[in-house]
Amino acid sequence: MNKKGALFHWIVLGILLATGIFFLNISDGIAEITTKGAWPLSFVNDFVLDAEADLLKQDTLVREISQNVLLDIAKQPCGHLYAEWNPSCPTLVGVQERFLTNVKNDINEKFPTHFSEYKHNNNILSAKGKLKSIVKQKPFTNYTYNSGFTIDTGYDFTEYAQLISEVQSLRKECKGRQDLDDCIATKKQFIGEACEATHNPGGKSKAFCIQSKTLLRNHHVRYLLTVDFS
Repeated sequence: MNKKGALFHWIVLGILLATGIFFLNISDGIAEITTKGAWPLSFVNDFVLDAEADLLKQDTLVREISQNVLLDIAKQPCGHLYAEWNPSCPTLVGVQERFLTNVKNDINEKFPTHFSEYKHNNNILSAKGKLKSIVKQKPFTNYTYNSGFTIDTGYDFTEYAQLISEVQSLRKECKGRQDLDDCIATKKQFIGEACEATHNPGGKSKAFCIQSKTLLRNHHVRYLLTVDFS
């Protein structure tokens, strides 16, 4: 073999060797990328989804508690099932404060010392929660997330404010009238539909049951109250 033939032989051999090394590196790179991509997917499955499921369960329970409180308050506008109407009972602010107090008590019974800084604005209820962790050993991972909540209770207190305004207007129009029943029938313009008020206070006091279009836990909100027209 002459020198040119030997040189050509080594050049071809070098090219083949370089090509083999190139494809070997590419193969290692693909394997490495696949390995890197598997960890984020595992992290989402093992931690993020578990945390989201926990928060969804918590929010569902908190919403259920808040709606139970709302249904109870609708039946007790002055703190009693059938309260005599007076100018200070109830106000929208007073009812919202009572809702927030009652819902905090009921939630704290279920989640002792867990939530703080409750806020309520019409239909939105929120609170700060303690940090929670999901820990797994292989490999050791500690995933921490905030367990506070912000939920839509499903009830807007402006409806309550409208009802109170209508009741106050009716009392002003018909107070002291001899034809009280006729006055009520003519002037009454409550939101929602009339429902049966089983309580009959007698005299110049009249019981009202008003059924709202609002549904909470598949139940229509019902307002039960007694108005004193004397």
